[in-house]
Amino acid sequence: MRLPSRIPSLPSRISFTSQLSLGSLGIGRRSGPELVGLDIQPGFVAAVKAHVNGSIVADQAAALPLPPDSVRDGEVFDDDALAEALRELFGRSGLGKRVRVGVANQRTVLRTLELPPVTDPKELAAAVGFQAQEQVPMPLGNAVMDFHPLGVADTPSGPRQRVVLVAAQRDMIERLIGAVRRAGLTVDGFVPPAWSMPRWLVPMLAERGYRFTEDHTHIYDPQAGTSRPSVVLNFASRTPSRLLASVAYCRLARPLARALPARVAMHPADMRFALLRRETRSLLAWASADLASTSRR
Repeated sequence: MRLPSRIPSLPSRISFTSQLSLGSLGIGRRSGPELVGLDIQPGFVAAVKAHVNGSIVADQAAALPLPPDSVRDGEVFDDDALAEALRELFGRSGLGKRVRVGVANQRTVLRTLELPPVTDPKELAAAVGFQAQEQVPMPLGNAVMDFHPLGVADTPSGPRQRVVLVAAQRDMIERLIGAVRRAGLTVDGFVPPAWSMPRWLVPMLAERGYRFTEDHTHIYDPQAGTSRPSVVLNFASRTPSRLLASVAYCRLARPLARALPARVAMHPADMRFALLRRETRSLLAWASADLASTSRR
């Protein structure tokens, strides 16, 4: 198994701010130095303070468990339990209270639009709003949306303005914001999961000097403009069927690592399950033996 020799830098991510209105969500804006990343998952919540020094470097991190079923499938179901856990986490750690929150569930949407080459901001917003009626699979009255123009590109249909559109269901976002604010925190923005990053964002990362990003099938060096296929071995435990399917996949995909670079991804919440703990030990033992044999060549 061959792993990337370079430690991953986190990509600059698309952000939702807490204003909850079209055009105000600030996709692509950079954050100040005191921003804290907040990851809320089934079974735990984690916070990380980082700074940019060529790549993103973590300065401080803290985590606490969450009560069972307070968060399920990326959505908050017990606001009070989450707020109490966040108060305790930030009280103990002393981390700053301006946060950006990860959102990873089925009620978020990311789309690429190709529009006529409109450059006037008001006309572009109107065109995006019109296209959103067809592209966003949720009632727009219950949607929080933002967009970011990527510029005019030549296509077989002529010049087109390319736009990235992001939407999320309002009630889901408001429930999350409510819990975070009751903990005394200020919501600076939301980010989708890194795995949802489409390939057309790679040139934007290159412009910002990033040397590493990834999705489920490839690893990229945006600045060099290169990529290569890569196998990801990871587990999923949100439902019993996904748990069993991910175990089968990790067992069957191991031989592919002989031909392609392999990545092992682990999630703390998955360790609640005895089967996944056993499979993780087996996977790490396999990877460790392979790395040891590779290093002797």
